[in-house]
Amino acid sequence: MLFLVMVPVVNATETKLYVDPEAMIVVKNQTFTVNVTVSEVNDLCGYTFNVTWNSDILQYTDDEIDLWEELSNGTECFAMTEQTEDSYWIAMVILWDIPSFNGSADLVTLTFKALEVGNSSLTLNDTYLSDSWGNPINHMITNGIVYVSSDQSVGGISVPIDKFELVTPYIALVVMVVVFIVVPTAFIKYKKKH
Repeated sequence: MLFLVMVPVVNATETKLYVDPEAMIVVKNQTFTVNVTVSEVNDLCGYTFNVTWNSDILQYTDDEIDLWEELSNGTECFAMTEQTEDSYWIAMVILWDIPSFNGSADLVTLTFKALEVGNSSLTLNDTYLSDSWGNPINHMITNGIVYVSSDQSVGGISVPIDKFELVTPYIALVVMVVVFIVVPTAFIKYKKKH
């Protein structure tokens, strides 16, 4: 007897949809960009997702749809976007003549302005990736977070420095040298004279 076993081919890598960078620190009134990126995808022909944020902290200012502009090169694809003060929704699908996408790419670049000190998550909601047959592509999601600081120090992080704390170990070292070397040496010289 001969048994034929069919084993399905499984993608060894997992498709991810994520905010890039995942975490960032900016200063109040700074304009900055984040990407929504897909990685390790096979046969991508369409997607939709919604990004939300705290509109008291961040203000959406612009978007750039990256992947399909690069792929379509003037060929037809369908795109819809909608923005509110605290969300950005996008839906894209290939209409014809564009091959499906394999690999990793930025899907959209969003530009924000930091309005107030605090933090805001950038949350991906209602995500859907579709293959060339209209089937869903399973994927992991990673949201992002933006920390807004009031200080304009380098890197956006301010750490107060106490100069006395910096020299305290050296003061202790000098005291130890005096106690353990100078005092015994003086005592020995004193004993030799008497």
